Amino acid sequence: MKITEKLLKEWYEKVVASMEPLRLRRWRRVEEVNWEKILTRYANAFRRSREPLFVLARKHKLSRDEKAILLTLLAYGYVHGENMLRIPDVLNLLWRNGESIGKVKYLDRDSKLVRSGIVTFVEDAGGYFRYRRMRDIYPMVEVPCELMHKIIEVKFPERKVEETEERKAVPRVSLSSVFLPERTWKEVHEFIDFIKKREEFRKRFGLHEKLGTESITALFYGPPGTGKTMTAEAIAHELRLSFHPVNYARLISHYVGMTQKNMERLFEEGRGGIIFIDEVDAILTRRVETQRYVDVAYNQELLYLMQQLERFDGVVIMTTNRKEALDPALERRILFSIEFPMPDVEIREKIWEKFLEGIPLEKGLTPRKLAEIFEVSGGEIRNLFLRGIVRMQMEGSSVFKLEYLEDLRKDRKKKKIGFKKED
Repeated sequence: MKITEKLLKEWYEKVVASMEPLRLRRWRRVEEVNWEKILTRYANAFRRSREPLFVLARKHKLSRDEKAILLTLLAYGYVHGENMLRIPDVLNLLWRNGESIGKVKYLDRDSKLVRSGIVTFVEDAGGYFRYRRMRDIYPMVEVPCELMHKIIEVKFPERKVEETEERKAVPRVSLSSVFLPERTWKEVHEFIDFIKKREEFRKRFGLHEKLGTESITALFYGPPGTGKTMTAEAIAHELRLSFHPVNYARLISHYVGMTQKNMERLFEEGRGGIIFIDEVDAILTRRVETQRYVDVAYNQELLYLMQQLERFDGVVIMTTNRKEALDPALERRILFSIEFPMPDVEIREKIWEKFLEGIPLEKGLTPRKLAEIFEVSGGEIRNLFLRGIVRMQMEGSSVFKLEYLEDLRKDRKKKKIGFKKED
């Protein structure tokens, strides 16, 4: 394995590490890297060496570009112990932005790397994605752990492979990244403590016999962008529990009986983790009174889902922007109902500080000033920050300026985002 280790070390130092300091600004490189020269130096090994990496490349007749993609994933895994990377991250390490778009074909579902099992998807790509541009819709890819272990057997022990598999479904968002009002924080921590000590509560107070349910269900409600989804992910991260967001497209079916089967499979897969139902009002709205067949079928599905909520031995977190639209029967099945209000100026200042950390600001501009100017949710602050960064980059400026957000500020004066306060 000496040649493989030498190649991966060199590939990491000269190719992968050249982009790491600017991970958030992928379109800029620290320096130009001619990785083709590295491949040329190891051409003899790719032709004759019996080490697993080179045998694999010969067996599948990998092209120069396919070898480069494989080496990038392997080198990253060699250093970090796991090799999950998003497709744009892999391609931008090797090619400029204009070139990288045309290289997505090497990681398409019909590509040689994917069909042969050398590279696998960590997330569902949702169909073909060759011509999509936004980074977030591209899935993550990796070299399967068994193959990594075979290629780098000393540096990638079996124990680490298992840990990586377990971490896949656990969100990476931590509680320190979430900013909430004090009352909301208190209720969230009570919810977390109850989950941690549920076994103790069951034995000490006989909760199962008294309540007849094993489920721990919470409803997060409030205006859009106030941190409901992020908090749910942070709770899963804090408790090291797998996170299972509900995919409505896979849950609801127009075939008779299929929706119930999909619900049953959902709760079976989520056992031992957290099931997350975003915008729960889309499926748990009030029951309808009419007796048309479609209405009867809807009511049956609604009742079946609520029964599953009661029987489920695990944690369910639901979110909604319209609490009043939920079926009244759902209320008694909710153990924790936590409100996520619009952030006040103090919370908004903390959110701006988090986003602007390490970014120079123009003279007189502070996170406090931005928090006072923009009375919006945390989700809207994120969007403002991203728009400002894009304009900062386009102008080639080294400081973040308020003028980048002026037109957005005018738009928000014309049209308020979120709910209106009742008199």
